[in-house]
Amino acid sequence: MSFSLGILQLISCFQKSTFLKRNAQLLLEQSIYPTNILLKKMDLANSDRCSFCLTETDFIEHFFYECLKIKRIWSYVEQLFYARHGLKICLNAQSVLLGIIDGKTQGLNVTQLKCINFFILVAKMCVSKYRYGTPIDIIVMFDIELQLRKFI
Repeated sequence: MSFSLGILQLISCFQKSTFLKRNAQLLLEQSIYPTNILLKKMDLANSDRCSFCLTETDFIEHFFYECLKIKRIWSYVEQLFYARHGLKICLNAQSVLLGIIDGKTQGLNVTQLKCINFFILVAKMCVSKYRYGTPIDIIVMFDIELQLRKFI
């Protein structure tokens, strides 16, 4: 089996595997998330540019947060959190990639901190599904994922 085929199978498994979806954060932290930068280095992509906007280099920050096609999910997460808890929260690339570690700086109690971090993890999973799967509206996908987890 060629190395390229192995990576394609990994990406396919990532899309389907509950285990890997649960460990997306680990893949992200280990810098092995399949952005176009990594895929180009492996000769699996023609360009290191974002597949959606085609203008920016597909750094991990762009992949999960900065791309204009993706960015609206984070506004939605902020609005949903405000509707549930009455607190405005401002997400940025760092909080999206790593989660919110210290809730006290944003005035969050433990329950609210767990809630926003849960929203962030589910939204990142939706971003990955959106980018590598059959894209449906990312907001609809997020709501469906929350319903599946009986969070709505």
